[in-house]
Amino acid sequence: MKNSSIRWFYQSAAVLLMFIQPVIGWPSYLLAAEVAAPKSPVQSVTRQTVNRTISSQTKVVVNRTEPEVEAPSGFKLVQNPNDDEITQCGLLSEPLVPMTRVSDGKDNTELASALHRYASRTAAADVSALTEFCAQNAKSRWQVGVLHNLGKIYYFEGYYSKALATWEEAWQEGKNATDVGAIASVNQTFAELGRMNARLGRITRLEELLKESASRQFLGGSAEAIVNLKDALIPVRAVGAGGDPGEPTSLGCGRPKNRS
Repeated sequence: MKNSSIRWFYQSAAVLLMFIQPVIGWPSYLLAAEVAAPKSPVQSVTRQTVNRTISSQTKVVVNRTEPEVEAPSGFKLVQNPNDDEITQCGLLSEPLVPMTRVSDGKDNTELASALHRYASRTAAADVSALTEFCAQNAKSRWQVGVLHNLGKIYYFEGYYSKALATWEEAWQEGKNATDVGAIASVNQTFAELGRMNARLGRITRLEELLKESASRQFLGGSAEAIVNLKDALIPVRAVGAGGDPGEPTSLGCGRPKNRS
C-alpha cells in the first residue's frame, strides 16, 4: 500500500511538471529573444555607414582631370641626332627604326624636334606632335616607326578604329623595306594589324593580309602571332564550309569596345 502511494505521488508530480514546465519556461524564452548580443564596434560602424548611405543622397563627382605628363627620365636627344641615338632614345613604347639607312640630312632633325614636343606635352592623350610629323614628312624613312607607335598609343587609349587605320598605313608604307632592322619592325606592325582585325571580327581582311604575307619570313613574337592568327581562322573556315568548327582557338583577347 505504501509503495502504491509513493508511485501515485511520483506520477502526480510528473504530470504536474508536464503542465507547469511550459508556463515556467515561456518568460525565459521571451527574455532570451528580447536580449540581443552586445554589438561589436565593426557591426556598429557598418550599420551606421549603411544607414547613412541609404538616407543621404551624396553627389558623386567624377574626376576627369588628365594626369600630368612627365617625360621619361632617361630621355635625352640632341638637336641633330644620328640614327642610333633616335632608336635608343626610349621615349616611345617601341624603338624607332628607319626604313633605310640613307638620310637626306634633315629627317633626323625634324623627328628630334617632334619627339621633344611630344615629350613636353601637358596632356597624356596629346599626340599632335607625332601626327604633325607624319603629315609633314610623308616620305620620311622614320614614318613607319612613328605610325607603329601611334597605333599602340591609340590602342591603349581605346581608339581601336584609329589604331587599325594607323597600323594599316604603316604596313602599306613599310612592307617593301629591305633593311634587316626595318623588316623586323614592319613584321611587328603586321602582327598588331592582324590581331586588331581579328579582335574586330574583320575576317575577310585578315585572310587577305595572311595571303599577302604568305612569302614573308616572320621570326620571334611576330611569327608566334601569325601562327595564332592562322589557327584562329580554322573554325571560321569550317563554319563557312558547313563543317564542324570544333573548339575555336583563343587569341587571348575579346572583341573590344571602340571609343572612336
